[in-house]
Amino acid sequence: MSETESSTLTEAMLLNDGIAEALERAGLWRRAATRWLLIFDRVETDRARERIALRREACLRMASSTAGSEGGEKCHKRLRMLLATK
Repeated sequence: MSETESSTLTEAMLLNDGIAEALERAGLWRRAATRWLLIFDRVETDRARERIALRREACLRMASSTAGSEGGEKCHKRLRMLLATK
């Protein structure tokens, strides 16, 4: 496996971070945003940074909105909509 392929595989794993996604599922938006920021520092490509920044921005929007008073599925639906509009 070449260094480029290894780097691409690592970034793909970071873009699907289980910890950040679990925090999102739990509605812990600020913690998830912090985790995405840590991952942002680890990736090397602009494309990966952009995807992570969008995900983090969506978490911060969820944290600052009235989403905290909504039910879990409604929050996740809203998150998917925020990510789809970018």
